[in-house]
Parts: sequence; C-alpha cells; structure tokens
Amino acid sequence: MSIAVPKYLNESERLLRMLAGSIISQAVYAVTQLRIPDLLAEGPRTCQELASLTQTEASMLYRTMRFLCDEDIFRETDEQTFELGPLGPFLRTDTPDSLYAHALMYGQPWHSQPAGHFLESLTKGVSAFEALYGMNVFSYLAKHPEAELIFQNSMSAYSRSIIPAVLAAYDFSQFDTVVDIGGGHGILMEQLLTSCTHTKGIVFDQPAVIDSAKQYIMSLGLEARCDCMGGNFFESVPQGGEAYVMKHIIHDWSDEESISILSNCRSAMKEDGKLLLLEVVLASGNEAHFGKLLDMEMLAMSTGKERTQAEYERLLQQSGFRLNRIVPTSTHVSIIEGVPN
Repeated sequence: MSIAVPKYLNESERLLRMLAGSIISQAVYAVTQLRIPDLLAEGPRTCQELASLTQTEASMLYRTMRFLCDEDIFRETDEQTFELGPLGPFLRTDTPDSLYAHALMYGQPWHSQPAGHFLESLTKGVSAFEALYGMNVFSYLAKHPEAELIFQNSMSAYSRSIIPAVLAAYDFSQFDTVVDIGGGHGILMEQLLTSCTHTKGIVFDQPAVIDSAKQYIMSLGLEARCDCMGGNFFESVPQGGEAYVMKHIIHDWSDEESISILSNCRSAMKEDGKLLLLEVVLASGNEAHFGKLLDMEMLAMSTGKERTQAEYERLLQQSGFRLNRIVPTSTHVSIIEGVPN
C-alpha cells in the first residue's frame, strides 16, 4: 500500500497542519457518515453523481474530497471524478478491518468537543470530558442511549480487529470457564468460544449493555455455553472463573479505581486462576508509540491512562496479583497475565 506523505514548505507549515487536525477528523467523519467510501467500492464516480446520491452540495463536496486526497482517503482520477485511495477502504462498512464505526464515534460532538477543554485537564486535574459535561464519560453514555450504541459499535469493531491476533498469541483452550469483564456486545467471547470449542464463557457488563450481548450470543446459538450477566464491576464480578479477561477496561480508570476492579476479580477467581488484561504496554523514553496517542485520549475522556510494564506490575501487586508475563501480539495490544499473589 502506497501512502502519500503530505508536502510541507517548512516546519511551521507542518505545525499549522497539526493544529488543524480537528478539521481533518471532521472531514473524514462527514464523508463516512454520507457513506461515500461505500459508494466508491465498485469504482470511480463523478462528484456530481456522488452529490446527487448523498443529497449534498456538489461544489462543497468536491472541495472536501479533494482535500481528503491529501490524506489518502480518495484519489481524483479525472476532473472531479474520484476513487478510493489507500486508506479509503477502511471507511467502508463491509470490510473486516473497517474503521467506519470509529470514524462515526470520533465525529460525535460528545467525543470531539472535550478536546477543547484539554487545558483544564492539566490545570484542574480532571478529564476534559468531565470539565465539559460535569460527569465521567460512562455516566454520560448511560444517560444517552444513542451515544452508548455508537460507542459500543466502535468497541465491537475494534474487538474484531484485534481478537484474532490475541487468540493466535495465547492458548485460551486451557480454561474451562472464561469471564469477560466489561464484555460489551460479546464479540470477544464469540470468537473465543468459536476457537475453543470445549470452553464456556460469561460476559459481564452493565445492565444497559448486557441485553444486547444476550441477543447477540443467542443469535449465534452459543447460549448453552455462555451466560450474560449484568452488574457493576466496582461492586463485584461473577464468581468461580478460571480466567478473567478485560479488554481495554483498566486503561479507562485511575489507579485507585483499577485496584478496586482488580481486587474484585481477585476475590472472585479460583486460587489457580489467571487475570488477562488486553492492553497497550507503553515503552519508556522517546520511542514513538501508538499508545501515547491513546493516552492523550484517556486524558481527555476518562480518569484512566495507558501504562508501562512497571506501572502494571505495581497495579497488580496492590490488587493481590503478581505479574507473571506479558505476551505480545501482532497488534499494539499485549496480554498482561497476572496470577494470585
């Protein structure tokens, strides 16, 4: 895949483009919401044709798509005629590695506007989201079902992109029962049970979310091997599992909140059980790392953060675990394996 490198006249212009990053994000959101990448799936179309199909103003659509050619979303093949660029297929709805759901979430005001309050995170010690809305993001989502659905769809799409690598890197078939804490719609459990045909599972999440997981698991015919339970992981989690899995859960919460969640897992699991955190593990120093971008999202959106190996080790120790090993995958996600201390 050939990706174009934006041409800068100087370092000042490069910085100006960085400062205008929200415009790029919103332009990508707009064409994704209009499903233009889907409309280009079978080949080039004129901007006039696309404008007619999407009920948009042709000249403004053209300027937007011309701009996104610089971002490798589209390519102009002829005058005002476009095809998908190298990154465009990731915004289609029908591809296994689609980022469609992510583009929709990042374009929502509740997700994009907190960044305008970033300074308050630094000066007041609260997330930008809380500074803007007066509550944490999960309380907000619980009160706004449409936003909750967009968020869960994005998380499900993300799960589909990383779970095959996780299952390839770690043997889950060793467990009779796996508990997925904060399991959302049940995408992780679906793929795990399909891969490990003798394993049973429990999907645990908030009551408002778990009904969707139940419906999804039933639609797959997996209900005999999988229970779906609602609750609050700050209070308790299901008892008796051999493995407790959390995918991008702990990074959403502060150390104190994370210790509360992990301690509940320690109390619920068998003495020979294992804790498996699917998280980014930051490298120390100046090495460029995708996790540092995720860390800034945590700073803006939640009380959580991305952590280094040493930070995870301390977190586990304070929760009744010891870090046994970290298993890398072919993605930026690692499997942090903890065992009862």
